[in-house]
Amino acid sequence: MIEDKYTELEMRLRAECEQDFAIGPKTAGPVDFTIGTVPYPEVTPTGEAFKQLGSPPVKVTQTDEATYEQALAAFRDYARDRKGTLYWRIYPEIERGRFYMRLLISDRPLASPQEMS
Repeated sequence: MIEDKYTELEMRLRAECEQDFAIGPKTAGPVDFTIGTVPYPEVTPTGEAFKQLGSPPVKVTQTDEATYEQALAAFRDYARDRKGTLYWRIYPEIERGRFYMRLLISDRPLASPQEMS
């Protein structure tokens, strides 16, 4: 995604999420898609799994501001009692009453290139 693509509300949400954490490099990381119901594994900078946060289907009439609040609450719930570095796989996105982000908060050191392959 191109940085200019994000709305002001999405950038505000990202800034709010980032305020209490060191920010690690954003990574697309190698992804190994698996057929079936097993979620695909992702190699992260620390060797841990990314956390997917998204909203359940809602009425399209929900405002983006209400969705922002819902997304921020989901992030804060995940981030509670976590410390370390925040790594983004997918920056927060808000569209038509729904939100999505994929991230990791970790206090582990960065993995070596050998550990990531």
